[in-house]
Formats: sequence, C-alpha cells, structure tokens
Amino acid sequence: MKKIIWISGLLIIAIVTGFLQENLKVNVNYILETGDKINGFFNQTPEVKRDWLQQVKIDAPYDYYHNHRRLEFLLNFTRSQLVIAKWVITVFFVALFMILNSTIIFLVTSNTSLRKWTIRLYIAFFLLSFLVYIFGVITGSGTQAYGISRKVVGGLQSLVPLMILLPGYWINRTYFPEKNEKP
Repeated sequence: MKKIIWISGLLIIAIVTGFLQENLKVNVNYILETGDKINGFFNQTPEVKRDWLQQVKIDAPYDYYHNHRRLEFLLNFTRSQLVIAKWVITVFFVALFMILNSTIIFLVTSNTSLRKWTIRLYIAFFLLSFLVYIFGVITGSGTQAYGISRKVVGGLQSLVPLMILLPGYWINRTYFPEKNEKP
C-alpha cells in the first residue's frame, strides 16, 4: 500500500511538473519569438515590454500559445538571458523527469538494473539530441535539426519513457522468461 502511495504521488508530481514546465517554456518562447519581431523590444523596461506584448496579442481565445497566463518576471530578462534560460530549463526538466521516471520504474519493478538502464537511455538520447542539433548547426540545417532535437528532448521531459519502458519490461518478462532467469 505504501508503494502505491509513493507511485501515485510521483505520477501526480510528474503531471503537475509537466504543466508547469510547459507554461514556463511557452512564456520564454513567446517572449523570444514576439520580441524578435518588435524592433528594440529587448532594450525596453519590463513595463514597456508588457504593453507592447499586449498590443500585438492575437485575439484567439482558444490559442494557448498567444493567450497563456504571462509570467511577468521573465520580462526582466534580456534576450541572451532568455536563451540561456531555455537551455537551463531544458536540462533541469530532463534531469527531473529522468529521476521521476527511473524512480517510478524502480518502485514498480524493484529492478535496479532497469533503473540504471533508464538513466543510461536518458543520457544517450539527450546526447544524441544535442549531437543532432550541433550537426545541424555545422551543416547549415540548424532549423531542421533543432526540430528533431526538440522532439527527442520533449519526449524525455515527460512520462513517455515510462510508458515505453514498463510495457517493454513486462513483455520481456512474460514472453522471454528464460532470458530473465539468473544463472
């Protein structure tokens, strides 16, 4: 019973974290994208930035990207600080979801080896994503590479790895039991 409470609590934390992360990233990306379209935007005070963002706001009530709740503190950042913040936010949430997913996997399976493999896969996919991005920048296809990288890293910042690894683990245990026996 105690294990179920821990697993449920971690799942709730992961879901809430996903929403918070999404809101934070949407805010950062919206300020960067919109600010880049307004001449001199990043040289203004936070109050002027807020007013200018309000003036260019698109009236689309169901469009989350343009009508999300603004995180006003981000208007204090310069453009370069926002770009750095995007990287820090990404690394932080990848690490957090790696911890959450690997812990949930361990609590469900009691398998330390699977937990270690989860962490290794996180590191491998994060590095692969980074290398794809760097390769894209070097070859002049940075926009396309960024799109691919972003999808991979986006998956790591969610419960998707958990939803892939747990069924894979159960399928392996069910259909290949002889491979799971210890010598």
